Amino acid sequence: MSSDLKRDLYDYFEYRAKQRSARSHGYLFTSQKGQPLSSKQIYNIILTLKKVEGIGDVHPHLFRHYFNHILTKKLSVEMASANITSPADRMNYDARRRSYLNGWSETSSMQLHYGRQWISELADFASIARVENNG
Repeated sequence: MSSDLKRDLYDYFEYRAKQRSARSHGYLFTSQKGQPLSSKQIYNIILTLKKVEGIGDVHPHLFRHYFNHILTKKLSVEMASANITSPADRMNYDARRRSYLNGWSETSSMQLHYGRQWISELADFASIARVENNG
């Protein structure tokens, strides 16, 4: 990202933080009236940035994946500090928080996709720890 784009984004975040209507929901990008942008509007913004800034192969769906990757780490810390240790309790906590933070209904199956990612990451960490402890 160019320094101009970084500065513009920072300015936007400061401006958005002052919009009362924008603080009533968790959407980052909003209209001038503070309402959430549609998926199509966000996609068009990203297409424009790709042309102007040359930021590479970025698309809105990539943001969801990145957000959920970071969320997996944050939820693991939350569960550890809340002493949630049972695998069933951890999965339940993860699914409820992930649904809420992504705006999915609790009956959606999307959190299962990212839950599998979470289990895979935990298995990787456990395997590495086992090798380090026995190596």
